[in-house]
Amino acid sequence: RTINGEKRIVILSSYIFSEKGKAGGSVCFFKDITGEREKEIIYLKTEERLKDILESTREWIWETDACFKFIYSSKGVMDITGMLPEDIEGNTPFGIMDKQTAEAFEEALRESAHMKMLLMGLTSRLINRVYKNEVFIETSCVPVFDENENLTGFRGVSRDITERKITEKKLELLVAELKRSNQELEQFAYVVTHDLKEPLRMITNFVQLLEKKCGTLDSSSKEYIGFASDGAKRMAQLIDDILLYSRVSTKGRKFEEVDSKEAIEHVLNVLKFKIEDKKAKVEIKGEFPAVRADEIQLKQVFQNLMENALKFSAKEPHIVVSAETNTVEHVFRVADNGIGI
Repeated sequence: RTINGEKRIVILSSYIFSEKGKAGGSVCFFKDITGEREKEIIYLKTEERLKDILESTREWIWETDACFKFIYSSKGVMDITGMLPEDIEGNTPFGIMDKQTAEAFEEALRESAHMKMLLMGLTSRLINRVYKNEVFIETSCVPVFDENENLTGFRGVSRDITERKITEKKLELLVAELKRSNQELEQFAYVVTHDLKEPLRMITNFVQLLEKKCGTLDSSSKEYIGFASDGAKRMAQLIDDILLYSRVSTKGRKFEEVDSKEAIEHVLNVLKFKIEDKKAKVEIKGEFPAVRADEIQLKQVFQNLMENALKFSAKEPHIVVSAETNTVEHVFRVADNGIGI
């Protein structure tokens, strides 16, 4: 203790001397090492604290030598690989990875050492030795060098991101399903708007016929007929707008086997009133085969061609839809007696 009662830590060194074989006295040296001892205690406590933190986290904290062999591994390795820290020390990480993953992991470590830079966010796949399940880890590490700039190893942390990967995969599937659903809705909108045009056209025609047949009408009747006619025109414009949008956005679906004869019959049914109104003659010739196609777009092609034939036609249109098959292809033709291009 000092004169003030303060405790100090000292090292005592002494030298004993003698005269003629008898002890003559001693010299003692005292060195105050209180400061050094306090620093040592702080260092040991800090080291113990860091060790407790490393061992309590679920992340896998590790260190390797320059040959990629583990010289330290935290307990987090058990949750990820199913191995004990002492079992993995002395081994490389490549033994718990498939060949492709191991090669990519080693290449990334070598590149990190060559560039002397931190490696972040490296995703790797490995197999848990206990549960035999696939595990994905995300690794960040830093190369370690000595005072002569020689590589001594790597220090890093790896975390289990398997659940995130599973969620990402589910999200990818949901996005793909949403895209498929949107495409079907767009194609459905195209077909529905096409099919709605003819009934709406029939309503407009019959409203006009009703107006002509009834002759002189009072103001209220004319107003009602006007409302019906204007409503039909607005509806026709809306249908045209939807049709235009669906033509821009629609894309082909996966090809399936489609009966082309049924596709033609569907189009004839859709255009029934327009064909009757134009007093058109439609002939179907040849054997219509089953083809691999997008059913909706195949119908669209036939419908567009036949609508053009009716629109740009002589007084009484004559349309011939034919099909023939040769050794390499199916050939469909829509011919008419119209004005041409």
